[in-house]
Amino acid sequence: MIGYSLFAVVITCLSKGKLSELRRKLEQRYQGPSRRSIIKQQRNMLIIVAVCCLSHILKAAQQYLIVIFSLNGTIDRSLYESLLWPTFVATNGLATYAPPLILILRSRSVRNLMFGNRRVTPSRTNESSFSTVPIKT
Repeated sequence: MIGYSLFAVVITCLSKGKLSELRRKLEQRYQGPSRRSIIKQQRNMLIIVAVCCLSHILKAAQQYLIVIFSLNGTIDRSLYESLLWPTFVATNGLATYAPPLILILRSRSVRNLMFGNRRVTPSRTNESSFSTVPIKT
């Protein structure tokens, strides 16, 4: 658990540094909406990765505590039912549902596909950006 936590934090911090480096390079080479689109997409991916790492670290820590208490014999059924089971449900739910929820919150194209009457098609001017086109029924 400690190894995973350290690895996740280090990789997330390195990703943040690469995002800053990418931003500097893009400011020198590109102007306008393409630069903003690339930076926004990369920032969203960094947020998704950070949330995933944090939620999985919390889940790993909670499971680690259950194992330690169980091996020591210090856990009894009342403690398990009153404290560990509710936190297990919360941490497991967070680790399971945080990535798709963050993706929905941070991605306009995903929101349009899920909740709108629109389909996403690649834009003709920029292959990495998407535009929405109403569906004719």
